[in-house]
Amino acid sequence: MKIFGYLRRHLKSWAGKPEFQGKDNMTKESLTGGEIVVRCLEQMGADYIFGMCGHTGAAILSALEDSKIKFISTRHESIASHAADCYFKASHKPALVLTHIGPGLTNAITGVAHAALDCTPMLVIAGEVPTYRHGQESFQELSMHADASQHEIYRPFVKRVWRVDRIDLLPYVMTRAFNTAVSGRSGPVLISIPMDLLSTKADVEIPDLWEHMATGSGARGDAAQIAKAAELLVQAERPVIFAGGGTLLSEASQALTELAHYLSIPVTTSVMGKGVFDEQDALAMGVTGIGGTSVANRTTLNADVILALGTRFNEHDTCSWDSQFTFAIPPTKLIQVDIEPGEIGNHYPVEIGIVGDAAAVLSDVLAAVKKTVPQRDVSPWAKERQAEMTDWRQEATKSLTSNTTPIHPLRVMHEIRTLLPRDGIVVTDTSTSKSITTSQMVCYTPRTLITSGGGWATMGFGPPAALGAKLAYPDKPVMAITGDGGFTVFPQTLAAAVEYDIPVIWIILNNYGYISIRGIQKAYTGSAYGTEFKVEKTDQPYNPDFVQLAQAYGVRAKRVEKADALESALKEALAAQQPYVLDVVVDPEAPLPRYGAWDAQGLYLD
Repeated sequence: MKIFGYLRRHLKSWAGKPEFQGKDNMTKESLTGGEIVVRCLEQMGADYIFGMCGHTGAAILSALEDSKIKFISTRHESIASHAADCYFKASHKPALVLTHIGPGLTNAITGVAHAALDCTPMLVIAGEVPTYRHGQESFQELSMHADASQHEIYRPFVKRVWRVDRIDLLPYVMTRAFNTAVSGRSGPVLISIPMDLLSTKADVEIPDLWEHMATGSGARGDAAQIAKAAELLVQAERPVIFAGGGTLLSEASQALTELAHYLSIPVTTSVMGKGVFDEQDALAMGVTGIGGTSVANRTTLNADVILALGTRFNEHDTCSWDSQFTFAIPPTKLIQVDIEPGEIGNHYPVEIGIVGDAAAVLSDVLAAVKKTVPQRDVSPWAKERQAEMTDWRQEATKSLTSNTTPIHPLRVMHEIRTLLPRDGIVVTDTSTSKSITTSQMVCYTPRTLITSGGGWATMGFGPPAALGAKLAYPDKPVMAITGDGGFTVFPQTLAAAVEYDIPVIWIILNNYGYISIRGIQKAYTGSAYGTEFKVEKTDQPYNPDFVQLAQAYGVRAKRVEKADALESALKEALAAQQPYVLDVVVDPEAPLPRYGAWDAQGLYLD
């Protein structure tokens, strides 16, 4: 995962500071702990830090006031962690979160855990009780099993936690934490800093980040295994590339595309890998698994060799690892490439396992292939897959252009794709909003579809995450597709959009319930109890008035109830260049395509 790629290309220009000339020219400065934190963040190339104020973080906020780094204050810490996560996913710039002690830190957990399962490098900085109050049950201290131990809460899902006990070590910890977050399999880290250290001054040197990080490109992989992989791909009659989220982290789109075209290999992706390969390309078969296309599942199922890149083979992408649906390994031979050694062979036995950066390994495999064979014409195998994909898209068009009332959710997605520029960004929530976009929406370029689908699948991710995407690309339109359940998790997201003029368009698929869960529950138990939004006394569907709710925050809004009104409403929202909410009433009974299976409670939903 080539997180170092964005550092190498952009970091020093982002930081906006003269390059360091080595330690001999570095001088000590008298800085508070808060100032040290901010100076280190500036070295990391940070543009934004998301979070909430609190008495333990006051010194950091004071230092941020004079920094080029902009603080985005949110009305809940999970809004901050989701927005920071998506800011990185869109831009590959540092994801930074500032939280208060105790409840501030725990409020951020869901977004940080979500980022962890998606391998987002994130620095979470939290205030802590003063060092001289440790163990005295100070205000908001967590000390049931150890003194000042709030950081222990994060240990199950972050790469590393630090509790800083000496101010002179703070520059070292900040640098090491960033290196840990972005290296290897990237992920979040936590730095917990007692508030007295943040306000105390010390004479310190702010280190040059580059002196503490790897140089050069990502890990290239074993040369002998790369040669074997190239040979196996050349000999294969039915080769397939399966690209996971690691290919986006590695920025491997170009190398992947070149290899696919050179050997005429069909390309499938995981949910998290969607967009790494242009889905209008004739070799694109779409996403595998229950949220993908039938063609992608059949393609991987019938392959004789699969080159899997940066993927965990998670449950939804593999149809619960059932060999009837998506992957039959063996007899299919697997070449697996991953930056994390423990991922090789984790779910399926490998013919060849290569530990390395996806882009670097792809580049080396392509070079080895070019030494062996000339570029190939489109193979019969690829032609068959292309014909299947053409038929599948024609069949899917029936729902995409449905004119029913209530509106079919796929019609909403179709209108969005039609009006949104190729490089426009769509952020989805989980459940319906995720499944209709991952299977049906064509994605042209990397990092233009960001979804709640890597593993945590957080309901409520989409609305705040879209803030981060828009801040990453202020000149691109950003739309968040969410359900009514997802939107009501964090409606206060709209406050930050107004305060900082972040013109996201939120599209609420209003179907009066947790309809995806209703479907699962009814299939398993025959009951929809607890999954529909109703007034108990009258049994009538209920939701807040989303238009009035948005307007109360100062956000423009409109309700859409007819399919033929979608186009004009979306055009109006795009033209507004302001935060905008569209409350779209969709059919809770609309049939949604499922092309694979998920073993939910032992029951296949196929």
